[in-house]
Amino acid sequence: PLRETLIACESPRGFGVLLAGRIPDSPLDLAVSRVRALVCAYASDDAHAVFVKSLPLLGLGTGLTPSGDDLAGAALFARRLVAPRDPRWPALAERLTHEIAARSHVVSAALFADLARGQSFEPLHAMAEARAAGDSAAALGAARALAAIGHSSGWDMLAGFFIGVGGVRVRRL
Repeated sequence: PLRETLIACESPRGFGVLLAGRIPDSPLDLAVSRVRALVCAYASDDAHAVFVKSLPLLGLGTGLTPSGDDLAGAALFARRLVAPRDPRWPALAERLTHEIAARSHVVSAALFADLARGQSFEPLHAMAEARAAGDSAAALGAARALAAIGHSSGWDMLAGFFIGVGGVRVRRL
């Protein structure tokens, strides 16, 4: 699968290390339970729980796009791909976009809003499209390009993407 192949090729950073079954470095190590809670909310397909469990991740981390923002935004991006006609997810996107404005940097809030509305970096779209088409090589190439974004932003988005599509099991975290 894509996740295992990517981890064999690249060294995960940020919340991306959770995909390898490891605990992230400080200060993200203190937020693993928050990520587990978000995984459970997505696994139960409970939009209200996703809202509640996303809130403590918003603004969590360092830099202009904190890891929690990238992870939560990409998870929502992915869920909207999985359930494109489900009205709960666009409504949730608007609620979280409103919330992040008070919880994070303006740059991160703008990028989160794009993710939440299904618009983001080209490699994320390319990876999703290649996965849907069953093109493993193209999906891996796009995932590697995504992983290269920022210090850990790409990896944080990858972790969020897998959470949103339901590709992460709670026990693996």
